[in-house]
Amino acid sequence: MRHQLSGPCLSEYFSLSNCIGGMQSLCGHLFGLKFEQVTDRVQAELWDTSVTKLDIREEDGSLAGHIYLDLFARAGKGEGAAHYTIQCGRRWEHAEERQLPVVALVCSFNSPQPGVPPLLSHYELETLFHEFGHALHSILSRTDLQHASGTRVMIDFVETPSTLMENFAWDHRVLKLFAKHYQTGEVCA
Repeated sequence: MRHQLSGPCLSEYFSLSNCIGGMQSLCGHLFGLKFEQVTDRVQAELWDTSVTKLDIREEDGSLAGHIYLDLFARAGKGEGAAHYTIQCGRRWEHAEERQLPVVALVCSFNSPQPGVPPLLSHYELETLFHEFGHALHSILSRTDLQHASGTRVMIDFVETPSTLMENFAWDHRVLKLFAKHYQTGEVCA
């Protein structure tokens, strides 16, 4: 049985920015990826002011794909969490270039409170890592056919990358890299 990890005190160690930084560190170590938040030329693409866009770059600096993060609950938005493929990645025939994957992670986390950064419960952290696993599946796919790209695979394989990422939310070695109290910086013990 898993440990009982809940409560507002634990959430104080999971600020959203630290959690995303933790994923970036993990993805950098495992896959050589870097995240860059896109702040210019993006307003027309965003469907809400709380949505952010990340460029995902390979070790050599080349663009691997784009991820939109729509993480907070709001009026008119459905509940739950999901990964949506906006554009599948694929190699172009007779070219070095490829069509870049574009995905959206949509969750319904509680909106930030004034004076406090967005804080996640452990369940929300696990959910974020899970959905990010689906996004990585799409970003890291290298196929000739877009209909065989990313999560468009056999149903028994589609959950493998997301479950792998989700398990990192339970790994003490990973958590100690980013689970720090949002006020004091104390590492989650």
